[in-house]
Amino acid sequence: ESVYMRNAYNPKTKRSKHVVICGDLTSTSLDEFFGELFHEDHENVDLNAILLLPSPPTTEIIFLLRDSSFFLNIQYLEGSALIDHDLRRAKAQLAVAIFIMTNKFSEKPDEEDAKSILLNLSIKRYVASFNLPPKLFCLQLIRPQNRKHLGRDAYTSNTSSNSTGCEDLVVCL
Repeated sequence: ESVYMRNAYNPKTKRSKHVVICGDLTSTSLDEFFGELFHEDHENVDLNAILLLPSPPTTEIIFLLRDSSFFLNIQYLEGSALIDHDLRRAKAQLAVAIFIMTNKFSEKPDEEDAKSILLNLSIKRYVASFNLPPKLFCLQLIRPQNRKHLGRDAYTSNTSSNSTGCEDLVVCL
């Protein structure tokens, strides 16, 4: 097993907060994403980002993990958001937000949206089992009409609370 499959997120301090990022990062500009996430205007001093992806890190991600601007705040875990053990390693139940990214250039947008929705449902099921305060779920979809698969509330507005108590922020690309 690689070191990324064995690692688990452990907060550095009691004030540490973290977000979990999963899905497809191939079409995401990671420098821009993390530049915005950790921007000093947001006062995210104790914020960490946990990348939970099913394959070993790409060269781009390895360079990002070694970047002096981010290397103390980003941790890579090889695993799946569909598996409870991997969600436990990422401490998804304690995350302040979950980001589910999609490949906006996919040849099969409906399949890509289905993957994102499945990840969303899996993580919500896991988090709901802990009876903790609501989480913010930021979910990217390619086609707006696929919001209907998230439930009625998510279809009628971009931000909604649902039966799990979680809040969805759906961004249609």
